[in-house]
Amino acid sequence: PLLRVKIFDDNGSVIDEYNSWHPLWAFVEDSSGEESRIILEQAEGSFIVPFERDATSMMIVDIPLDEEVVEVDLTGAIGDFCIDNPTDSSCRVANLAVSRVAVTAQPKLSLIDATESVTVETDVTNLGPTTPVDAKATHVTTQDPGITVTPLSGETTHDLGQNEVETVSRDYDVTCNEPGLKDVTFTSSITPTHPADVDLDPSNDSASTTVTIDCLVPATINVQPGESPNTINVTSKRGSIPVALLTTTDGEHGNPIAFDASTVDAASTRFGAADTILAGDGASPRQNRGHLEDALELDDMSYDGDIDMVIQFIAPSDTGLTTADTEACLTGEYTSGADTYRFWGCDAVNPS
Repeated sequence: PLLRVKIFDDNGSVIDEYNSWHPLWAFVEDSSGEESRIILEQAEGSFIVPFERDATSMMIVDIPLDEEVVEVDLTGAIGDFCIDNPTDSSCRVANLAVSRVAVTAQPKLSLIDATESVTVETDVTNLGPTTPVDAKATHVTTQDPGITVTPLSGETTHDLGQNEVETVSRDYDVTCNEPGLKDVTFTSSITPTHPADVDLDPSNDSASTTVTIDCLVPATINVQPGESPNTINVTSKRGSIPVALLTTTDGEHGNPIAFDASTVDAASTRFGAADTILAGDGASPRQNRGHLEDALELDDMSYDGDIDMVIQFIAPSDTGLTTADTEACLTGEYTSGADTYRFWGCDAVNPS
C-alpha cells in the first residue's frame, strides 16, 4: 500500500479514503516460473471508487514520500454519468430556467460624465420534476463603446423548489463617455450547482434584455440674455422667450466636452420644464429657426467672442413650466461630422 486515495467534497472535506497498489510495482515470472517484483519506469493505473454524488475531486498521495502525485476533478465525470443515467437514485433531474430579464428602472436623462443607475430584475425557476435543486445564476453585462457599466458580472445562488420563482434585483452604475445612442445588454444564465444535478433542457437556461441609453452632451444656456432674474409668464400663449445656446470649450462652465452651438438644428429644439421636454413636448422655436451671434454670457453683462445661437421660443404656456419651477431646460440635435447627437442644458427661471 504505497498510495493513498482521498475523495473530497466541495468544502474540501474528505468523504472517503483508502490505500491502493502502486501501478509502477509489477510481478513477473522468470524462465523457471518463479515470480518476482520489479519497478517499472512508467505505467498507467486505474483507481475505481464507489459513486458519490457529493464528490468533487480525487487526490492520489505517495505515502512514503508524503507527496501529492495528482489531483483529479471529478465533477465532469459525475455530471456526464447523471446525464447518461438520469433515473439513477444518486442523480437529480430538473428543468432550470431564466424566465425573465427586464430593466425595471433607468434614468430619464443620461449626460456625459454623469453616473446614473439602472435596475435589472431576473426571474429564475425550477420547472421540475426534481425538487429542490441548488442553482447558480450568472449575470453578465456587455455594452457599446463609449459607455461604462459596473459591475460587468456577478453570481447569485438559489435553492429552487418545483415551480418556485426567485427574483434577483441588481443595480448597475452607467456612465456615458461619448455622445450618441449606446446599447447595454444584460444577460442571465442558470446552471445546477451540484455536479450530480442535471438540467436536461438547456434551451431556457439563458435570457437577456437590451436597453438603449441616449448619451446627451451637456450644454450651457442663458434664458433671456441681459435680464436677471429670468421671469417667464407661463400662462401666456403669445410672445416669445429668447434663449441663448452658448458655444463652450472643454471644461468651460463645468462642461466635460466642447460644444459648438453653430452646429445645432434649431428646428429640433424644445424648451420648457425638464419632464415636459423629456416627454417630447415643450415650446417650439419661432419659424423653426435660430440666429447666430455673440450672445451675452451667464453674467448677462459680457461677451466672449464665440459664435452662439439665440432661439426665440413661442407660446410660453407650452413650456410646461409652473410657478413652482426654478429652472427651464433646452434640448435638441446638433451635428458633428456625419453624425447627429443630442444636447441638454438648463438655466434658472422665475415663472409667474
